[in-house]
Amino acid sequence: MLGLQPDARSLTLKLDPRKVPGLTGSHRSHLLGRGMTFAEHRPYQAGDDIRHIDWRVSARSQHTYSKVFQEETQQPVELLVDQRSTMYFGSGDKFKSVLAAELAALLTWAGLSNNDRVGGLVFDDISHQHVKPAQHKRQTVRLFDVIDKFNGKLCQQRGSARASAASSLNSALDEITRLSRPGTLCLLVSDFEGLLDELPRADSTSDSAGSRAPALSSEQILFRLRRHNQIFAFLVYDPLELALPGPSLELCNSSGEQLALPERQAALDEINLALQERHEAKIRKLEALKCIVVPIATTEAPAEVLRSISNRSGAR
Repeated sequence: MLGLQPDARSLTLKLDPRKVPGLTGSHRSHLLGRGMTFAEHRPYQAGDDIRHIDWRVSARSQHTYSKVFQEETQQPVELLVDQRSTMYFGSGDKFKSVLAAELAALLTWAGLSNNDRVGGLVFDDISHQHVKPAQHKRQTVRLFDVIDKFNGKLCQQRGSARASAASSLNSALDEITRLSRPGTLCLLVSDFEGLLDELPRADSTSDSAGSRAPALSSEQILFRLRRHNQIFAFLVYDPLELALPGPSLELCNSSGEQLALPERQAALDEINLALQERHEAKIRKLEALKCIVVPIATTEAPAEVLRSISNRSGAR
């Protein structure tokens, strides 16, 4: 992941600065005041700092004008990196979990090149670990170490007990919502398995009195997160998850067991249609929650995908 830094040098996500008010750094804010970048001239008003008077413009116009500056904002960036068992799959050069790690590294380097503070939450089926956003390389290395640790555990956890996809996803989303301060750019890197599923009935939260209350759905959690933050949802998938091959190809699950494919083409077409509809339903749900959705396949180069979106979604 450290070796991906050169690939991220030309990457940037040019986001609407109105989404990140009240901070300081390298993103321009629409809050006008004393800052780094000149914005405009305006007629002098009582109480203006005399150091901001533009004497040349005032002399030419015969009226006193002050300079107005644009404050710059340092944007906090929080990554959510999925390393669950559902990510331990790939039909080509890499697993979804590896693509997620590469994406996270590129996004981290891109954020640091903008002088932003970058951190993240890495999660698997049963646990998560957070690295606080920071602007120095030591914290970046720590984030990469956590991603690598969770990625390495994937092959060791095959067949072990795990939470449902909906439970593990919602737990991570709830935690990143709690950790993200208003104005954070949230970059969610996941296959979003569980997004469309109902929570098991046993999943609930306890209040201070010890009574049980239904857990929030992923939709409710993302709505809370989106109220004060901007969300990019990088939907990681493998082409085989959208279109199964013919019965002549042998497939195995994560436990090494061979999977039987339908022999009739009509039955296979029906399955493939359901797989595509499920993928599109994830996109629709995320878009309905005002997330900027970026589907990315394991067969694609993540740096090229990021480069293609850097000047459109969320750009000024």
